[in-house]
Amino acid sequence: MSLTFVTSMHDDCKNDETLALLAQSCPRLRVLRIGKASLTAQGFATIANFSNLTELVIDQHFVFNAVMKASFLAVTTACPRLEKLQLSWSSGLDDHVVACLANCRYLRELSLVKSAWGRAEEAPPVLSEGIRALGRCCRLLSSLTIDSVVITDAIAAAELTHGCHFLRVVRFRSCHLSEEAMQVIVERCIYLETIDLKGWAGLGAFNLFLSRFGLADPTMPRQGQPKTKRPQQLQVKGLFRQ
Repeated sequence: MSLTFVTSMHDDCKNDETLALLAQSCPRLRVLRIGKASLTAQGFATIANFSNLTELVIDQHFVFNAVMKASFLAVTTACPRLEKLQLSWSSGLDDHVVACLANCRYLRELSLVKSAWGRAEEAPPVLSEGIRALGRCCRLLSSLTIDSVVITDAIAAAELTHGCHFLRVVRFRSCHLSEEAMQVIVERCIYLETIDLKGWAGLGAFNLFLSRFGLADPTMPRQGQPKTKRPQQLQVKGLFRQ
């Protein structure tokens, strides 16, 4: 059975109570979408009761403190069938949070988007072990979206591409990426169709960047790999031009 539950309430306690009641009445819920709602860490942990979930979308400004991280781990452990996970976060995202997704071996679409309510003064998180965990365990991943993080570990990027070789869409928006890490992703993801790097500043000349990866133009077919394993075109968009 597939059901969708959507709420837009902003009362933490009422949302928590609603989820608790839903867990009792619909334990086989497969799709849960919570729009612009507010949940406490305890309420979020209630989602662990929906062990059959395949899709979880929550448009909330998550602050990943210690309690919320524990709840997030409980959910990813109890819901191993998740294929789509979309969360909006405001602060506290780190390797520990991303590494929790190693429990979701059927994950195909992951989106961790930083909300407009994020703390401007907070330094962007540096991801390494979390990226490695995705590569080791989430081998069906085809779409990856992450906002406002730092990825400079080329070895972690290599593990991601080695494990997640079905990646077709990669979006690193407002992220700081080393060119080594980006080169690994571009060269090793043989099915890659779209890279969205909106807000990636400091690249220098746009065409120079493309030429480093063997791309004279973002609309030209990729070269150097068998045509049977490559998409016809690679779209490179969102790059910051100075």
